[in-house]
Amino acid sequence: MTYRIWITLFMFWFCAIPHLGSAQETGQIEGRVVNAAKQPIPGVDVEIVAPHPPLKTTTNANGRYRFDGLLPGQYSITAAHSGYKTGIYRQVQILDQETVVLDFLLVPAPVLQDKIVVSASRKEEKLLDAPASVVVVSKEDLVHENNQTVIEHMKHQPSVDYVQTGLTQTNVVARGFNNVASGALLSFVDNRISRLPSLRFNTHNFIPLTVDDIDRIELVLGPASALYGPESASGVLHIITRSPFDSEGTMLHSGGGERNMRTFYARHAKVLNDKMAYKLSAGHYFARDWKYEDAEEIRLRGFNPRNENIERTTGDLRLDLKPMKDLSLIFSAGYNKASHIEMTTVGAAQAQNWTYQYLQTRLRYRDLFAQAYYNRSNSGNTQLLRNGDAVVDKSTLTVFQIQHALSAHDRLRLTYGLDALTTIPKTEGTISGVNEEHDKIQIIGFYLQNELLLSPHWDLVLAGRYDHHNRITDPVLSPRAALVFKPTPDQTVRFTFNRAFGTPTSTNLFLDILSSRNPFGVGIDLRAQGAYQGFTFQRDDQQNPMFRSPLSSRALLDITTYIPLHDPQFTNLMWQNGRDRILAQFLPTFRQLAALDHTPQDVEALVAQLPSILPQALAGLQNDLRRFNPVNGKFVSTSGDSLIDIPRLKPDITQTLELGYKAVIGNKLMLTADVYRNQKTNFVGQFEIETPNVFLNATTLSTALSQRLSQSFATASDDLRAILQKLDAPINGGNGNGTPEDELVRLFVFGKNGQGITSIPFGTVSPEQATDPTAVILSYRNQGRVTVYGIDLSFIYYASDAWSVAFNYSHLSETWFPTRALNAPSDKFNLGSRYHHAKTGLGASGWIRHRGSFLMESGVYAGPVAGYTLFDLDVSYDLPIHSSDASAVLILNINNLFDRKHQEFIGAPEIGRFISGGLTVRF
Repeated sequence: MTYRIWITLFMFWFCAIPHLGSAQETGQIEGRVVNAAKQPIPGVDVEIVAPHPPLKTTTNANGRYRFDGLLPGQYSITAAHSGYKTGIYRQVQILDQETVVLDFLLVPAPVLQDKIVVSASRKEEKLLDAPASVVVVSKEDLVHENNQTVIEHMKHQPSVDYVQTGLTQTNVVARGFNNVASGALLSFVDNRISRLPSLRFNTHNFIPLTVDDIDRIELVLGPASALYGPESASGVLHIITRSPFDSEGTMLHSGGGERNMRTFYARHAKVLNDKMAYKLSAGHYFARDWKYEDAEEIRLRGFNPRNENIERTTGDLRLDLKPMKDLSLIFSAGYNKASHIEMTTVGAAQAQNWTYQYLQTRLRYRDLFAQAYYNRSNSGNTQLLRNGDAVVDKSTLTVFQIQHALSAHDRLRLTYGLDALTTIPKTEGTISGVNEEHDKIQIIGFYLQNELLLSPHWDLVLAGRYDHHNRITDPVLSPRAALVFKPTPDQTVRFTFNRAFGTPTSTNLFLDILSSRNPFGVGIDLRAQGAYQGFTFQRDDQQNPMFRSPLSSRALLDITTYIPLHDPQFTNLMWQNGRDRILAQFLPTFRQLAALDHTPQDVEALVAQLPSILPQALAGLQNDLRRFNPVNGKFVSTSGDSLIDIPRLKPDITQTLELGYKAVIGNKLMLTADVYRNQKTNFVGQFEIETPNVFLNATTLSTALSQRLSQSFATASDDLRAILQKLDAPINGGNGNGTPEDELVRLFVFGKNGQGITSIPFGTVSPEQATDPTAVILSYRNQGRVTVYGIDLSFIYYASDAWSVAFNYSHLSETWFPTRALNAPSDKFNLGSRYHHAKTGLGASGWIRHRGSFLMESGVYAGPVAGYTLFDLDVSYDLPIHSSDASAVLILNINNLFDRKHQEFIGAPEIGRFISGGLTVRF
C-alpha cells in the first residue's frame, strides 16, 4: 500500500514538470538586502506592491533577490523581515529589456508582536495571539551557536527539562515526567513525527538536519492532544525547516573540540526557476563520549563492554515545487546512521550502525494541507550491555494526514482533519519476543477546532478529537477550550482547559525480552514483559498465591504447574536442594578442620559421612514471599495481599487548567507567565518487578533443623562429632556453648554473609501470561492519580539592537509520588545575555543554568540526582570577507565553563567541561 502511494505521488510530480517553464522575460529587478555591517540578510520578504497583482520573493543565503518577466513601467517595492524595523519602501522605473539593481538596508529591531508561530493551532498566527504558551528559537538564535545536536538549542528555554546522558544523547520533556528513553514530548520536523517508530522514544541526535536547514524551533507547552493526538500531553516540539526557495546558496561547516570531536556539515540549495527549487545537506560527526562503568554490566559479563566512540553520518534532501498559484508540493527524504551508547529501561544499549530513514511528501493548496510520510528504523548491530543480547528494531511508521480550514466573515474559522498512523514493529523476537507476530498498532483520529472572534478583545477556541486505537478497548476523546482576552494589542490573558491522552507504547504492550540470565544462580531469569493482555495470578482456595519453580522437574511436574505455598512435598524439595548447595560450600572448611588430626584418606571417609547428619526431610516448613529490588540487588519481604492482578493497559489521561499572560512592552520587553494544574490519571507507571519469589521461612527451618540435628549428631561417629565440635570454638566463629548444633543451623539457614538456604529463591509467583513460567517479571501497570501545580515565568529584554537579556524560572509543586517519579527538579532557572555587534562582527552569549536536586526512578535506574549550576559560553566572530556573495563566522562554544562535574541522570556518565569550535562559510 505504501509503495502505491509513493508511485501515485511521483506520477503527479512527473506530470507537473512539463508545466514548470519560466515566463517570457521583458525586464528584471534584482539586488541585495544587507544590514548595517553590509552583511547579507537571508529570508527577507521582498514584494512588489504596485502595480497589481503583487509579486513576492525571498532573499537567498547571500541576501539576493530577483524578479523576472516584468513589463516596462513604474514599480513600488518593499523589503521586510522579522527582527528588523519596518520594511523599506522604494520606487523604480523599468524600461524594456532593462535590469535594474535595487539594494535595501535594514536596521535591526526586535519586532516582538509580529513573531509568527504555527504549532499552537496548526495554522499561522502571531505568537502573542496563540491560545497556548509557545517558546520560539529563531534562526538568528541558531546560527551563532556550535551545539552538538539540534535539541541542544532548547536547553536554556523556559520549562524545558533537558537531561544530558552523553555527549550527544539527551532526554528532553517539558514540565516534568521525564524518563530514560523518553518520548513524552511529541517531536516533529515539518509536521512529521521524528521519533523512532515502535520504540517511540525521541533520539534527537538521529534527526538528519544541519543548523542552516532550520528556520525556527517551536515548543508548545502543555497538552496538545486535541490537534496532535496521542503522546502530546507534555507538549509539542516542532522543528520547521527552510524552503530552498528562501535559502538559496551553499554552506560548509567544519568543527572540532575536546574528546576527539570533529565534524563536517554541508548544505546546498538552488532555485532552478520560479516553480522549482531543491536542497541537499549532509554531515559527519565523531567524538569520544564520557566514560562510565556500570557495575551490573561488569558483574554480569565479567568486563566493561562499553565502546565510548560516537559516530554519526547524515543526509537530507528536499524538492519544492510551485506548479501553480497557491499550490505547493514538497518532497523530502533523510538518512541517519549512528553509533553511541543509549540508556534504556532495562539497562544501557550499545547502538552500532543504527540507521533511521524517512520519506515525506506534503501538499498545500490555500487552506488545504495533506501529507504522507514513512519512517523506518534499523538497529544494525545494537546489543544490550548488561547481557550482550542483540537488539533488533526494524520498525516502520506510516502516516497519512489531511487538514482543511473554512473561514466566515473574519470572525469564525473551522479547522478539521483526519490522521491515520500505522506502526509495525519488527524485532525478530529480540524485543517483542513471542508477541512478534501480533504487535501491529493502528490509530485513526479525527479533530475539529472552532475559533470564534467574540469581540475585538475576546477570542474563544473550542476543539475536540476522537481517536480509535486497535489495542485499546474504548475510543478516546480529547477536548480543548481556550478563552483569550486582549485588553490591548500588546497584551494577552488566556484561560485554557486541555484533556490529553497517551497510549501505551509498543514496549508497554508487547515487550518480551530477557533482562538478565540466571542472576540468582538457581535457574530463574529476570525478564521484561509488556502487559497488552494484562496479568492474572493463580491463587488457592484460601486465596494464597501459587507459584512455579525450576525444581518442578525433580518432582516429576511440568514447569508450568502451579504449586501451593507451604506444600510439604515441595518445601522439602527446596530444603534438599538448598542443603546440597550449602553442604558443597561447607566442604572446603570441613576438610581443613579434619586435616588437622587425620590423614587424607581418613578425611575423605569423614567427608562421605558428613551428609548423614543432615536429614532428607523436615517437618513443618513454611514459605516466605520476597520481591526483588533491581536497583540494589536485594530481596524485600512482601505478602500475598500485595499481589494484585494487572488489567490490560489503558490510555493515560492528562487534564490541565492553565492561566497565562503575555505582554510586549515598548517593543523591547516580552513577559510571559503561566500558572497551571496538571492531573494525570491511569498513567503507565515505572518499570517494576511484579512477581514475588518464594523462599524457605527462616524460623520454621531453624526450628525443624535444630530438632533433627540433635538426633543425628547423637548417632554420628566420634571422629565426625569431634571435627564438627571445632565449629563451636570462638576462634572458628562459634559461641563456645559446648555444642556445634546452633553453628550448623546458622550455617545452613543463614550462611556466611547471608548466603544460606533462606537466601535462595526457589520459585516465582508468576502470572498465567508469563512467557517464561519461572522468570521474575518486570512490567508496567496503570497507576492512580497524581496532581502537580506549576509556574513558568520568563522575560526577554532587548536593551539595544546588539544586546539582549533573558531569564526564565520554572517550579513544580511535587516531583515524587509513591507511584510515579517526575524525574525532574522542583526548581530550575536560566539567566542569559546575548550580544552581537554588526559592524565588528563580534558576538557572545552566556547562560547560567541551574537545576535543583530530585529523586529519580526509571526502569532499572533509581536514586538521588544532585542539583547543579553551570555556566555556558558562546563566542562568535563574523570574518571580514570582501565579497558580496559570501560570509563566514567563527564560533567557540564552552559548555560548563567552570568544569562542574555532575551527573544529570542515574546511570549516565559524569559530565564536565566541553569546549568545541567551528568555522561556517556561506556563499
